Amino acid sequence: MKNRFFICIPVLLALLLGACGLQGQPEAEDGFFLYYLNEDQNRLETFAYEPVATETVELIDELITLQGSDLQNGHLYSLLPEGVTITGSTLDEKTLILDFSAAYKKMPIGREALVRGGLVREFLQIDGVDAVVFTVKGNGLTDSHGNGVGSMTTNSFVENSAETINAYQSAVMTLYFTDLTGTKLIPETRKVYYTSSEPLERAVVEELFKGPWVTGSMATFGTDIHILSVITQDDICYVNLDSSSVRITAAPDVSEEVQIYAIVNSLTDTCGVSKVQITLDGETNTVFRKTVRLSEPFSRKDSLIE
Repeated sequence: MKNRFFICIPVLLALLLGACGLQGQPEAEDGFFLYYLNEDQNRLETFAYEPVATETVELIDELITLQGSDLQNGHLYSLLPEGVTITGSTLDEKTLILDFSAAYKKMPIGREALVRGGLVREFLQIDGVDAVVFTVKGNGLTDSHGNGVGSMTTNSFVENSAETINAYQSAVMTLYFTDLTGTKLIPETRKVYYTSSEPLERAVVEELFKGPWVTGSMATFGTDIHILSVITQDDICYVNLDSSSVRITAAPDVSEEVQIYAIVNSLTDTCGVSKVQITLDGETNTVFRKTVRLSEPFSRKDSLIE
């Protein structure tokens, strides 16, 4: 076991980025990539990079030093927001433990999920690192419900990279809309093509908000809902919506419960997730419309299906 601690030096960061490495969007599948946030800071993007170090521990040090820097000319932004830093690392066998400053716990759920997904994928590119564990001030990371996150690999996340941004794939989706009374859910199956740079979960939510294709059912939401992010981790899909657009398209003839479970049932049926956490502007300590609290993830509800 080897323990290391870091001081990020701006001059070193400039040398690493300038002399070696950022080469634009990746063109080969076997390249090495740094992970950033897109311009809207709601999706992961990759950037080709040629590391200086060749040994496992030294390469870990190098990647940690690179965190916290934006690439604003390319409209790419650091995974870690201001104030959140990696304060140390431990390589135990092939498990890399990254320790973060206390500010890590203050990140909104959606941003934290992107940070996890990007950093885990980035460090797993290193030979000799098979899994990544996050700690905060030495304590194991827990999710918003107090459950231990534990060891993470690439299989822990569903978020396609930008390498395949021009490719398309299809999926058969089961989407739930409402009956004409606004109190029951009606399933509709459709085949949809979507870009492979987009997670299936986000494509499902986008398609749901477009409304039904068949007669006899109504849309559960208006078409002006703004989706901030849709990310899956630990078998829970996190759907982050813009609160102002939800208020504008509240669909008063549709019950709040039907709206919530239109999203939940569509995602659990099509994507196989076990639960769905809905947030407004990244917040769970809030109420959807008037009565439905968002503090806990929702499981599929069959009783609403007509």
